[in-house]
Amino acid sequence: PMSDEYRNIKLMFSRLTGTSIGMRNALRYTGLKHVGQQHRGGDDAWNIARLLGWMLNEFGAQILERGAITRENLPTQPQAEEIDSTEG
Repeated sequence: PMSDEYRNIKLMFSRLTGTSIGMRNALRYTGLKHVGQQHRGGDDAWNIARLLGWMLNEFGAQILERGAITRENLPTQPQAEEIDSTEG
């Protein structure tokens, strides 16, 4: 089942790590290797899920304590300043 809710994993990662980087650099930061072709939906979804798994493993309860995944703290749509169109 799909949901109308949206979670900005890039914003969560930034808040938890104190960085502001795109997916490929986030994978490098975590030591994970990029899988597949960038900007291919299934491959991007897989890599983003791996980043979420890393965040849960590294930060666990801190994700909730810092409010990183509450509806109140995350926008429902990406904000223009959060979109990095230069990263390839």
